[in-house]
Amino acid sequence: MNTENQSIHNSYRRLTVSDVCDMLMGVKIADIMVHLSPDPDAVGSAFALRGIMEKLGCDVRVICADEASETLGFLTQGVKISAPPRDEASLITVDVASPDQLGHLWEVASGRIMLMLDHHGTGQQFADGIIEPKAAATGEIIYKIAREFLRRGVVDSLPKQVYTSMYAAISADTGSFRHSSTTPETHRIAAELLEMGADARLCARKIHEEKPLSMIKAQMVAIDNIMMTEDGKFAAAVVSREMREAAGLAYADFSDISDLMRSISGVLVGASIRESDTEGKWRVSMRSIEPVDCSKICARFGGGGHKQAAGCMIMADNAASAYEMIRSSVMDEIKNCEASLAANGGDFRNVK
Repeated sequence: MNTENQSIHNSYRRLTVSDVCDMLMGVKIADIMVHLSPDPDAVGSAFALRGIMEKLGCDVRVICADEASETLGFLTQGVKISAPPRDEASLITVDVASPDQLGHLWEVASGRIMLMLDHHGTGQQFADGIIEPKAAATGEIIYKIAREFLRRGVVDSLPKQVYTSMYAAISADTGSFRHSSTTPETHRIAAELLEMGADARLCARKIHEEKPLSMIKAQMVAIDNIMMTEDGKFAAAVVSREMREAAGLAYADFSDISDLMRSISGVLVGASIRESDTEGKWRVSMRSIEPVDCSKICARFGGGGHKQAAGCMIMADNAASAYEMIRSSVMDEIKNCEASLAANGGDFRNVK
């Protein structure tokens, strides 16, 4: 989606946790919006915030342009989230780095969003809010909001499901605390969530271990459709809508394919490039190793994310065109990183 003509400016405020709590105290009806192809950080953070706001007496929903994967049912508790915002609701975005990530919801949400809560280092601020790139997950921000309400005595307790949702968000975005974004503060927050009753074993099983058969089949389709540079530094599974439908699979079944591509030996950047239900519109999910910054790559196409995990939407006539569009930008970034490493007497073999 092109947002150049939308009403986005640079005067939005950066808020503190205390500021956010003051704002939420006065909200009676709210819709919490998350990004396209919602992941555990988006869903876990949004449903945790929903639980907090319900304790404040707010009528609140979580909504998205896409439906959440069935694998996230332990967080959504069966609640469907694909819905438009209500006219009377205050709008809050969670884990959304840029307007494009809201999909078609941006058309009705533009100018109405009261609060933005996000932790991505690249993107575009489109509302007052907290943007904390040092946070390993948006779940960390939601935890600080919960802790402030508890400190104030506004709420005396929260359901254990809220703590499990926050823990799931953090566990997922840190790759079970394996990614470089994991900090001492991340571990402290995780420990406090466990003390409050978060179900770590459930999160580990549902996020990092279990997959429905359809996602295993999606991996087979992805492997059959890998496109790779000759030097083996970039690999992408490029799956058209026709390929997906021929295999009897859903768009969401391909949600973790970028991690699979990145796991190939020698690959510096792995990606999934999958056509959405809208012909010619492709979702790119990307993973990289240090120091390749895939958020810079995705920002060129209006997306964003983290250095090692980012995404964007592109328009292309076919799979080959979609791949070439991304390949060119990826290889430019890899060459820049190689030149920088060489200038300092190193190369990718020295990178952890």
